[in-house]
Amino acid sequence: MALQRLNLSGGSYDARAVSVAAQRCLNLYGEPVPVEEGEPVRFAYYLTPGLRKIAQMTGAIRCLYQTTQGDLIVVAGSQVSRLYKDGALTSIGTISPGSTPVRMSDNGACLFIVDGNSGNGWFCSMPSSPGSSKGSTTTFSYSVNSAIRSGSSSLTIMSAFTLSAGYVYTLSGTGIADGTTVTGVSSALSATVSGDAAEGTQTITVQSVVFNVGGCAIVGGGIAAGTTVLAMSANAANSSYTDMELSAPTSADTPANTVLTILSTADPDADITTLSLSQATTADIDAAASVSIVTSSPNPYGALVKISDDAFYGSPTIDILDTFFLFVNPNTTNWYTSPAQFADENQTPFDSLYVASDATSLGTIMGLAVIGQFIWIFGRWQIEIWYDSGASDFPFRRSSGVTIEAGLISPYTIAKIPSTQSTPNGALMWLGQDRNGYARVYLGAVESAAPVSTFPVEGALQDMPDLSLWRASISRKAISSMS
Repeated sequence: MALQRLNLSGGSYDARAVSVAAQRCLNLYGEPVPVEEGEPVRFAYYLTPGLRKIAQMTGAIRCLYQTTQGDLIVVAGSQVSRLYKDGALTSIGTISPGSTPVRMSDNGACLFIVDGNSGNGWFCSMPSSPGSSKGSTTTFSYSVNSAIRSGSSSLTIMSAFTLSAGYVYTLSGTGIADGTTVTGVSSALSATVSGDAAEGTQTITVQSVVFNVGGCAIVGGGIAAGTTVLAMSANAANSSYTDMELSAPTSADTPANTVLTILSTADPDADITTLSLSQATTADIDAAASVSIVTSSPNPYGALVKISDDAFYGSPTIDILDTFFLFVNPNTTNWYTSPAQFADENQTPFDSLYVASDATSLGTIMGLAVIGQFIWIFGRWQIEIWYDSGASDFPFRRSSGVTIEAGLISPYTIAKIPSTQSTPNGALMWLGQDRNGYARVYLGAVESAAPVSTFPVEGALQDMPDLSLWRASISRKAISSMS
């Protein structure tokens, strides 16, 4: 008599009452055997693969992201690095320190990073070919803030600007000598007095055109301590000079050609940076003239730059559709987009009109994700579906009549599922809730969604005090226990 094969175990299922079901699978993958195969055993179990350390970084790992070109980008603490197959790490730059998750996306030419905080976002250029080890160059354009004379060794631009180690910054433009590089930066603005100013003078004239310094502290020469700039106007005799009205009269004589220093700008959004140059200028440069800075590095990724565009508000999540980066304005009912083919904020600035709101529930938008050609806008209690309509005023439109009655608890739990037999065009999974606040794990595809968590998993979720900071990696562990 042939031996009968017995099915000694089934699918792993751990009910809240062990008398009902108490099967738990550890360190094995359970694979169901199709019924049509006629096998008496319904499940096969395989050993889980082991782990091998290939690199080590300092700080909490906040994100692992594979670019569209196949490179692996890692954020540990504040450090952003490229991780090679052999474990080697190459620094790309730094972002704000922290341990909360960050999210990344790219359009093939630009990598964009967000950390969920208002106004925080960073971008850098990407290599032109997959796996490239060649150096990178990125060009940025700036406007000159103050007119300068030929032979000057510094130049002031109307923007924030920082220098990063390992990069060369080459300046070009009318009046700039070939091969001039930026050797240093300062947030202070220098201005040279045009003529003698006697003690007690409250208006002085400087040999440049100066903008955006009303309310700023000014020091040097016979300027009294604590003096600020009250107002500015063009000099009547020489339009390339500026008359400055001071908040206090000078405390001593100020000879001609005295260099004064304006310590900061009154408007934090109107940043001004003084660049120290490797060579003197070859001609006069007018205010508002355009100059370019080419950033070059042996690293195939360009310098990581913190965005300062007024129309960028930060975001907890980021995705891309049809070359538009998509963001959520933190703690608001709005979401917004970058311009198409974003490269940097100088060449492709954000449009403050590229903003949309939750059109149905008018609630806070928690996150967003793209699946196929649809944008899922996650609110606390429900989800809207949007698509690219190609409209000129705002490129996206809401899918009429489609609203999913499930919300999002934590934006960090949104996970994309690849195409499978049951999800032919991919899908999304997330930790959500219904309008009663009941937490579940949901699976969504195309324009519909349904809960997929088991009763035991849902019971465990209700017992947890705070789910708002759950991450996708944690939720995946819960999802794996549903099989």
